[in-house]
Amino acid sequence: KPAQKELLELFSLEIANAKRIEEVLLMKQLLIQNEYSSDQLLALIEETYHYAPSKETLDSLERNLNFEFIKNPKSVIDVAGNIYALHASFKEQLKNTVFSNFLNDVLNYAERKFNNLYQLDRLQNGFILGEKYSRKDVCRILNWDKDISSTVYGYRTQKKMTPCFVTYKKSADISSGTQYNDHFIDSQTFAWESRSNRKLNSSEIQDVINSDLILLFVKKSDGEGTDFYCLGEVSIVEGSISQAYMPKSNEPVVHFKYKLKEAVEQKLYQYLISE
Repeated sequence: KPAQKELLELFSLEIANAKRIEEVLLMKQLLIQNEYSSDQLLALIEETYHYAPSKETLDSLERNLNFEFIKNPKSVIDVAGNIYALHASFKEQLKNTVFSNFLNDVLNYAERKFNNLYQLDRLQNGFILGEKYSRKDVCRILNWDKDISSTVYGYRTQKKMTPCFVTYKKSADISSGTQYNDHFIDSQTFAWESRSNRKLNSSEIQDVINSDLILLFVKKSDGEGTDFYCLGEVSIVEGSISQAYMPKSNEPVVHFKYKLKEAVEQKLYQYLISE
């Protein structure tokens, strides 16, 4: 059926891409039992993965599993207080054994794939250091209400969180206004530059400066696709923020230095900086 085919595609692309485990575990439990509480989910994750998901993450599960996050709403789960249950119309769909078998396969695959990547000592703010994420993955893992990845480009601040996306090797055909000067100083320090035509006092720059969380994502070149390596949390090096001007276009731009909370793993670092 077209409706079931669409649901399977949505689950495969949006939920079961192994970038986050919470949605997958909740769905697996709801396919076995009628209802499941956020306390049970919390206990399951603490026992299996040894971390506690935030309240914001638990609150985002309903938006994500009902595909409101990607602005394509479906009735998959209901939430009453801290109890999750499958929506009646979704239970109807599950009576089709082909559909329910496929859905189980998709969720099991996602769980196995996540478990293969998962390392507690590399987990930081819901991301696994050195793993690859799309802008959309980042919006979801940061628990933003809607997928605004198409407007994020190089960086975007929301809910006092600023993910920064850097393409290390800029392709030659980019206009002189976007030839940014982003580079590693060493494996734990990154020179970062705002969009062009920005001044220190602009609200966008102040939003970056006043963020509670700044995250750095880097890919080597556009040829690598749309995913970025997560290098994790950074802090602004004190005294490093300065007003500058683009060499060719002379447009104002703001320079920052970022200190990475964890140095980039040596192999990845060498790969990113090599010619």
